Amino acid sequence: MKRIDDKIKEIEKKDRMNRGLFYGIIVLIIGFLAYASTTQKKLGEQAEQILKQRDSLLISNTALTKTKDSLLNTRKSLQMSMTESEFWNETLKIYQETGKVSPFFDYITYGADIARKSENIEEALNKIATEGSKGFVYIGHKIDDNKMSDDKIVKVIYRSDGTDFNFDSKPKPGDIIQLTINSRLLYSSATRATQNPKPSFSGSWQIGLPAYVVDVIDQPGEVVVLEIAYFKL
Repeated sequence: MKRIDDKIKEIEKKDRMNRGLFYGIIVLIIGFLAYASTTQKKLGEQAEQILKQRDSLLISNTALTKTKDSLLNTRKSLQMSMTESEFWNETLKIYQETGKVSPFFDYITYGADIARKSENIEEALNKIATEGSKGFVYIGHKIDDNKMSDDKIVKVIYRSDGTDFNFDSKPKPGDIIQLTINSRLLYSSATRATQNPKPSFSGSWQIGLPAYVVDVIDQPGEVVVLEIAYFKL
């Protein structure tokens, strides 16, 4: 009889332990659900805050873009009233104040009727080539030595050797080019620019900004990669 009582007590003891463990698990689950609910709420609030900040940044960016465009138009109006000498001196002044090669791009590609001196253009090109940020970028496939295929990733906007060019022209060393699509990542070598998957990049060339063609590298399969000099914003 005593053995039976001892067995019953042992079973009851295990039962109490199991119930304690069960209740402990229930408490943990309730605690976890409460934590998850609070965390989800916080994440929702953070996401809402991020969206508000994004919208605010978009509004600020739009305002800054309008201001920049207005300033560029004002500067262009002022440049149109300058003599060639004044325009070149103003270009050098901006370069010295900012340390950037961007004013030399403006000088070379400026569309107004200012007869820029060839020696000044040569100096501007040399400054860009030696002091601009460097990188390699894939620009598509060539049809022949003078023409690109339908990729049309870049367009030539200035040709330093004076030969004709158009929208389909294959860039040459010394050209000033511009992106026709979204911004492009730049790489440390021509090989890296065509690797797949892509390795880590060395820079970014923003759409709308000009770049100077340092070299043209024809890769296997009619693939064309450029080494460019550009200016970082």
